[in-house]
Amino acid sequence: MRSSHHAPCTIWNSVIAVAIEMALDDRIREIDESIHGPFSTESKLELQARRSRLDFIKRQGTGIAEALEPQAESLFALGSAYFRNGQLMEAEAQWKEALKVNASMGKAHNNLAVLYMLIGRLDEAEEEVRLA
Repeated sequence: MRSSHHAPCTIWNSVIAVAIEMALDDRIREIDESIHGPFSTESKLELQARRSRLDFIKRQGTGIAEALEPQAESLFALGSAYFRNGQLMEAEAQWKEALKVNASMGKAHNNLAVLYMLIGRLDEAEEEVRLA
């Protein structure tokens, strides 16, 4: 049985997948419009090649798994939402995940320091302040 802790990640991955698909559609549309503009034959061929590459990426669907991996900023934002909602354990987990992606993210260290101070884990708070 999956824990409820993983459900937001699944939803988040779905949201990211939809956003990526929309961005690809927008980019393909831009390239289509560019192809029909006043360009030289060489430019049109280059644009058509770029469109072919984008079409290939789109056909891969979930094959672009690395694009679906939550980035540090997204993980940080999710942690902040959990924190504002009073879900401190979930906030901590997301901020730690953000730091796995980007260990130098000072604001994640700062937020962890605040969280640790609030719950009395002062040694850990002090370490996070040092790392920030």
